[in-house]
Amino acid sequence: MTQNQFSFELPSNSGWRKTTWKFYDVIQFENRRLFATEVIFNSSFWNYAASISGKFKDAKLVEDCFLKLPQLSLVEWELERLYSHLAKWLQTPLSLLEETPLEYIADLTASTDDQFFEMKFGITGRNNIVPRGQTECTISYKASGISGEISYIVDQSCIRIFAEGLEKLLSNQRQP
Repeated sequence: MTQNQFSFELPSNSGWRKTTWKFYDVIQFENRRLFATEVIFNSSFWNYAASISGKFKDAKLVEDCFLKLPQLSLVEWELERLYSHLAKWLQTPLSLLEETPLEYIADLTASTDDQFFEMKFGITGRNNIVPRGQTECTISYKASGISGEISYIVDQSCIRIFAEGLEKLLSNQRQP
């Protein structure tokens, strides 16, 4: 996979935030296949300087936050479980989404002391307003002694984009 990097995104419902996943190698480790992965989080917001100086009409969306985790090792079978759960949930009719919230936690790393990467789908209360039929995606991470958490709102279309990317990655990498 080194010469065939593969990437896809999990956008927010507003389009102002996204997580980009770039897979660049497959590693065999203790009977597990790991994907060497770079994860990049981008967030945009209104230009603060223009906003607070009374020139809000001139304020444009600008990059507000950028985080890059360049060398995560994500476990293949955990990615497969995540994809399976998302694909099943995506079959939920729109009229039933409110009654069938997406709730799932995936620990995607190889359980080493050096790295932790978890995705959680479900209402956490971190975002003030979550529209009906939508949910939060919360990503918790630890890499090289630095840890943090990112949370943003996603809807069914955002999750579909992400699930389709996961499906392509996994189907391209299945061993014969």
